[in-house]
Amino acid sequence: MASADANLPFGDGISGTKSPETLRFFFQNANSIRSERMEKWLHTCVCMRAKEVDIFGLAEINVNPRHPGLAEDVTQIAKRNWTHATTTLANTDADC
Repeated sequence: MASADANLPFGDGISGTKSPETLRFFFQNANSIRSERMEKWLHTCVCMRAKEVDIFGLAEINVNPRHPGLAEDVTQIAKRNWTHATTTLANTDADC
């Protein structure tokens, strides 16, 4: 039995090569992307590229988007994996 906080996948599995008419969206609870030399973020990018994901979002990245150099590191790693990459880091003080 999985624990209540397990990060288990659900929904349709991604398999095979996508057709040119397909746009793949992916969303995941990342449980942090920060690690020494950003390996977790690099691994995420490599996996998304391998699954031919076009647009993806990550929740709970557990980083301060205002940290000096973080946005540059995230963008640099993304651009190593895709010709066209746009990255955005944000946080919110919402009470919801």
